[in-house]
Amino acid sequence: MSGYEKIYSVEIEGREYGFFLKKERKDVWRLIIPDCGGMADMLPRFSEQYDWLLPRIREISGIKEIWGTIWEIKGQECLDEVEKMFLTEGQISHKESVEFYYSNE
Repeated sequence: MSGYEKIYSVEIEGREYGFFLKKERKDVWRLIIPDCGGMADMLPRFSEQYDWLLPRIREISGIKEIWGTIWEIKGQECLDEVEKMFLTEGQISHKESVEFYYSNE
C-alpha cells in the first residue's frame, strides 16, 4: 500500500467508531474496519459498526467485499460517495487507526 490513509469517525449508539480508507493503487482504495485479530481477523471487532456500515455501502456502486472487514473501492466516483456518506453521518478523525480498536471495549 502507498501508506496514504484517511480516517473517519462516526457515532453509533453513543459510541465513536473508526473507518479507515487506505489507498491501494491509482483509483483503488480499501475501506477497513477494526477486526478481531489473530485467527479471527475476518470478523468485525464491533458488530454495531458492521451493522451500521453494511446497508449503507450496499447502496454505493463500485464497492466489493474482499474480506469480512475490508472492501475494495474502485474509481473516484465511488470514493466520493463513500466519503460523502462518512461526512454526512460523521467526520474526519484526528485519531490514529489503532485507537479505534480498543476505544469501545
